[in-house]
Amino acid sequence: MDYHLIVIGGGAAGKDAALFAARAGIKTLLVEKDQLGGTSYHRGCYAMRALQACALATKTAERSERSGIGIEFFNTGWADWSLVRHRVTSRLTAQLSRELAEAGIGVEYGAASFFDNHQIQISDAGGKQKTFTAENFIIAIGSMVRRRRIQNFARTWSKTARL
Repeated sequence: MDYHLIVIGGGAAGKDAALFAARAGIKTLLVEKDQLGGTSYHRGCYAMRALQACALATKTAERSERSGIGIEFFNTGWADWSLVRHRVTSRLTAQLSRELAEAGIGVEYGAASFFDNHQIQISDAGGKQKTFTAENFIIAIGSMVRRRRIQNFARTWSKTARL
């Protein structure tokens, strides 16, 4: 076997499971289809907190101007806020990547599919495929947004789509 444990999904649950296992001396591989950190880093609580901080800073600047404290050239909008969110999530992802490496956890990017109870194939975005074996697997792929049709609404959107 290549690994004792393969964790599929690099979000909050997957990263914690992989780190816990590695710290217990279990040879671990983490497989992530998209970006390390999952929804909580990129579209969830951390991303939302970054946007909330931007909103608070903007509100504080507007209040300061009304109080007579001039803030020249303070111009902000969604593009600026989105850049801040991206910087925050990139920093968190890099930090997580270092933490996984320091714990001795292998990381592979791509979509995982099972061959049998102990073998998976990982297909990356370029179509390259790798095969790994393990005694145990944890599937921690999170949840998916379910689009609903709502009467009298042409289209609905979710936080995931917006961010």
